Amino acid sequence: MERPIHYQVFWAIMAVLLLNSFLSTSVTSGKWFRLSSDLLFLLPLLIIATSFSKRPNYWIHLFSILICILGLYRFLNLLTDLIFHRPFSFFDVLLIPELDYLVNQSLTTIEKSFLVLSILIIAMVSYTFIFLFSRLLTKSFSLSIKNTTAGILLGFGLIVFIQFLVILKEGSNFSLTRGPYIKDFIYFFDRAIKDVRLNENQYLLKQEIKLANSSLDENAYDLSRLSNTNVIVIFIESYGAVLVENPDLLNPYKKFYSEMQTLLEKKSFSMVSGYSEAPDGSWNSRLSFSTGTNITHRYIANLAMVSNLTTLNQKFSQLNHTTLSFMPGVTEPVLYIETFFDFQNRIRFWNLDWPKDKSFVGWPVIPDQYALEWLGRKPTLKNITPFYAEIVLSSSHSPFGRVPSYITDGTFNLEDYHSRIQGKKDSLSIFSYLESSPEKYMISIEYSLRSSFDFILKYLDKEDLIILIGDHQPPVHRTDSFLVPVHIISGNRSLLSPFKKLGFQKDLFSLEVKRNISHEDFAQFILESYSSHQRE
Repeated sequence: MERPIHYQVFWAIMAVLLLNSFLSTSVTSGKWFRLSSDLLFLLPLLIIATSFSKRPNYWIHLFSILICILGLYRFLNLLTDLIFHRPFSFFDVLLIPELDYLVNQSLTTIEKSFLVLSILIIAMVSYTFIFLFSRLLTKSFSLSIKNTTAGILLGFGLIVFIQFLVILKEGSNFSLTRGPYIKDFIYFFDRAIKDVRLNENQYLLKQEIKLANSSLDENAYDLSRLSNTNVIVIFIESYGAVLVENPDLLNPYKKFYSEMQTLLEKKSFSMVSGYSEAPDGSWNSRLSFSTGTNITHRYIANLAMVSNLTTLNQKFSQLNHTTLSFMPGVTEPVLYIETFFDFQNRIRFWNLDWPKDKSFVGWPVIPDQYALEWLGRKPTLKNITPFYAEIVLSSSHSPFGRVPSYITDGTFNLEDYHSRIQGKKDSLSIFSYLESSPEKYMISIEYSLRSSFDFILKYLDKEDLIILIGDHQPPVHRTDSFLVPVHIISGNRSLLSPFKKLGFQKDLFSLEVKRNISHEDFAQFILESYSSHQRE
């Protein structure tokens, strides 16, 4: 029995609208209704393949699978663009542990099971709908080429009309198509090919790493200006120059910065500030800072870890400073990392007096204020003078805005800390993390910075040299630069002079002084600046 004309036209229109929605996922409504150029290319292939094949269902299944893959890829591209402001790339698979941590921190066991089940159901329903509409479309096409073609064209026309109305309302720039995907996949596989090439050039890369590290490994430094001085480096997670470069963040940051500067001066501390160019990612950043090598890639970082490199803390150790690594965010021992850095003293999560049955919603298990209060109240620092210490904080890690209330009186008992802050919420809150406003980012950064400055004022000596530094720009809100703020703090003003000569100053907000140093230059700069043979 021949189907009526309106039946064929209806299914053609519905197929175009549905398939286009899978392939045109976007953040803004102005782009949501754009035509998918991939659909314009794939639909004729589907019709031709099913028309001349004795097994049309095979081609419809193949078409449906391809649509699902492309739709998934577009969805992942949407997420990385929304969260990290960059296209989905080959190396984003390395973020899976971070995603797993985020899910564990956000959801209860029941909610995680529900999430997995929901994803499976959505995937199955999506595929079923895609297959159903694709099969009905091909059947309608076989009944009447003219009517079905007219329906397809009407569907495309409806999409363009809707977009035109949205553009009139929002004033967006008109763009007819969404895609093509081939550009995205070229980018994706280009990153994969580069990874393979890096592996093939492993020997040359190791040689380059060793050559860059040779200035630390071979040169003799006496650090005469720091012979009895404690040196403390505090890494602040996601502390980026976006605070100055983004107008929405500049004013609140200026206010906070001025407040901290005033508190330091009241305690006879001086602070000069500047900027450093940092690699993308915490691990790359710390390795670059410590080894004097430019670690810009996870693969290069892995090569550096298996190379016999000299680190900044090892140079201080050779010159009779006791070295300490304080990383409360490290919850499991990793022997090869500890061996590589070779700190004489290490304090990790399991060393702190943290209730094992307590956890806090957010990236770190132990909030920065608690961690620094714990370290300051212990006799550890006083017993190892002179020392070189690296403190790595993580409360300002994304998702932003998920930090505890800051306890301003500073007199709380560590054992009672949990009674004064909110704990983990048993609610389906992971989706709220996808929205990261400037206000949320400022909340997290201010929390970690306030924790750090209070620690300095309460527990460090005015003769110490303190380097407070961002590890990288935040994945959200970042600009095109890789700059991070650096604060050099001491009551001994002569210790600030090398950085003043470099261009550091009291006011952080002058953009002319941004490019003063890079993370990979820090180690050699410190060793040369505070030795008897100083850099001219």
